[in-house]
Amino acid sequence: MNNLSNQNNKRILILGASGKIGNTLYHSIKKHYYTVGTYFNNQRKELIKFDINKNSLFKLIKKKSISHVILCQGIVNFDQISKDPKKAEDTNLKSLIKQLKEIKDNNSINVIFFSSESIFDGNVGNYTEESSPNPIFSYGNQKLVIENFIKSNFQNHLILRLSKVYDSEINEQKSLIVNWFNLLKNSQKVEVAIDNFITPIHKNDLMEFITRLITKDAQGTYNISSDDNMSRSNFFEIFYEKYCLYFNTKSLIEKKQLNIISKKNANIPKKTSLDNRKVKQFTGHTPKSFSHYCDIFFSNLIANDKK
Repeated sequence: MNNLSNQNNKRILILGASGKIGNTLYHSIKKHYYTVGTYFNNQRKELIKFDINKNSLFKLIKKKSISHVILCQGIVNFDQISKDPKKAEDTNLKSLIKQLKEIKDNNSINVIFFSSESIFDGNVGNYTEESSPNPIFSYGNQKLVIENFIKSNFQNHLILRLSKVYDSEINEQKSLIVNWFNLLKNSQKVEVAIDNFITPIHKNDLMEFITRLITKDAQGTYNISSDDNMSRSNFFEIFYEKYCLYFNTKSLIEKKQLNIISKKNANIPKKTSLDNRKVKQFTGHTPKSFSHYCDIFFSNLIANDKK
């Protein structure tokens, strides 16, 4: 892998650097490049406030002499999107398109867009970069429209189609692992889908993939996922087996169809697993397994309890 420090010509702007993924990326990238990050709701000292609905991306890029803009802002929570679809469309689609139109004539700018597994209908699974997108709900459609606009208007672009991202930090409350742990610890009911097949990527492997792609000046579209391709129920079984080595629980565990669990979001695609062979070949990185990160979680948890 090339040394990022030798590539001082890259000046990175991250829109959405206060979010879970964006903030991790900000702290990872700034170790090697001049990096500017923005926030909107979640104020952080080191970041610049930026409202994609009001402020000018063109002016910010010009002021900071930006060479690469990473677009990872937006409303991604499906419940929030369902509650206020107009706000989600304005933020995720209309305002972003407007901002991109202002900078599309800048031939030197590199646009890196965080897309999603949700651009697929979920009927087949194991999608490659060449698979035909067919979104079945608004979030996926918004991502696909932005993808197509970027492909048509920016010569230098990198589209990253992300699988579900998870963390193994003990204090990361919204992570798949920590959520399951808390439910079991408090003996609450756990519902897991037997027909929702995913290839979740740990944030550490996500950062490694992104860093290497930027370092190697990657262009085009890449799936970012793990090698684990299972149902949520299968992932839970791995976690539950390890949980029972250390703790007891009285939780009721129910394995159900996805549409029964997600009644409010009935159009969520079921089989969204992604084929990651292209990104592994290009970067030389192989993501670690879900089982590995579960082991790290429990190891850190036990060590923390002994302090």
